[in-house]
Amino acid sequence: MAALSFKGSFVDRILDGTKTQTIRNYRKYPLRVGETLYLYYGLRTKNSKKLKDATCKAIYHIIIDKDSVLIFYRGAELTQPSEGGGTKAQLAGERVAKVIKTQKELDEFAYADGFENWATMKRWWSLTHGDDCFPFTGQLIMW
Repeated sequence: MAALSFKGSFVDRILDGTKTQTIRNYRKYPLRVGETLYLYYGLRTKNSKKLKDATCKAIYHIIIDKDSVLIFYRGAELTQPSEGGGTKAQLAGERVAKVIKTQKELDEFAYADGFENWATMKRWWSLTHGDDCFPFTGQLIMW
């Protein structure tokens, strides 16, 4: 069972179909394309509510920085250098699937993730995960 929990601010966008992806840390038991995703509000709370079922269409490695998003083909091994400032992703035999850098592309990406635009998404990430949350390395899960 692949259950994903969401905050209340995303409920309407999940139900109306405008939120079609989520960004998460890597899971102990990885999701698979084709698997049913059970989308919940407040999972593991007394107010838990099942929102909908969805089929996982794609899973990508992702790096989100303040001014760009890098999406890698699934199966890529991401490594980060142990020394030096900043984070660079290096791939073991894999390619970057997409580099999102223009304001229009960043806004479209943020909208698919349930935000009005890129600025709103960055602000939410900083408030939720702290000012030092970038760069973030994890998974992009699409349904």
